[in-house]
Parts: sequence; structure tokens; C-alpha cells
Amino acid sequence: NLLAGSKNGAGTVTATFGDIASTVNFRCNGSGSDPMVLSLKVEDDTGKEMSKIPAGTPARLVATLTSADGTPVSGITVSFTSTFGTIQPKAQEITNDKGQAAVFIDSKTVGYGTATATAEGYSATFNFSFVEPEETKNPILSLQLVSSITGYVLSDNTISASESGRVIA
Repeated sequence: NLLAGSKNGAGTVTATFGDIASTVNFRCNGSGSDPMVLSLKVEDDTGKEMSKIPAGTPARLVATLTSADGTPVSGITVSFTSTFGTIQPKAQEITNDKGQAAVFIDSKTVGYGTATATAEGYSATFNFSFVEPEETKNPILSLQLVSSITGYVLSDNTISASESGRVIA
């Protein structure tokens, strides 16, 4: 299908198959609307995108609606659904001046699902999982350089031929 956009003007469509080509010229009267792009992501409380959510910790589902040229579209109702977890506080929000609408998703139990956002006939999905809280934590690794002779921490991290060092994690 060739849909009318919001701009008045002429255009050309060309189809090719092997060595054969066919062209049709058309004119758009500007009575249509420009296409939009809807995207969806899950983010933590710092705004970092994530797909593994700690069970028992709400995460934000953020839908972003823009025109085809990337301009945010505000004032549009976005509906949210999910195959797993609970959407809060409600399943519909209106896009702000950044084209974003957000809700929270939470689950007390471990599992996976797909969240869907729909607006103006467009839809976007995002796959996620609720995991045990410790699965989302980054390990912390701390190293110390100690004297091989005394076992004391080498405060200036200097080793020599007479005093070698040992690294302890």
C-alpha cells in the first residue's frame, strides 16, 4: 500500500524484477498523516536500559513515540500490556513533550514475558525477565598488593628484587 502523507506534492514509485522495470507517478494531496515510530524499553531507577529485572523491584516501561523524522509526538495515549508481571499504576499514559509515556512493571516472582505498547495503530514490544535479585548485581573485585615477606599491605604498591609482592583478591 502507498499511503498519503501530510505533505502536498508529487512522487514516483518504481518496481524492478530482473531486467524489467515499471514506474508509476502519483500526486499526494497532503490529506494523510506522516508515519510514526513507537519504541519500548525497560529501565531501572537510574534510566539505564535493562532486560533482567530483580523480582520484587519495579522497573519503568518507557514508550517513545516520534514522527518518522524523529520529532517527539506529545498528547497521544499509549496502552501497555504484558504477558507477565503487573503494570502500575494504570495501563494507559499520555506522551509528554519528549514523546514518552511510562508506567511501572513489577513481579514478586521469577519469570519472563513480553511487554507491548500500542498507540495510534502502532505497536512495539520488549522481551524481559524477572530474576532473583542477586542475578542482576555486578560482582565487586578488590585487589591488594602485599609483601611476600611480611604479608603486610604495600602502601605504595612498590616491589623490588629484595621484596617481592603477592596479589590478594
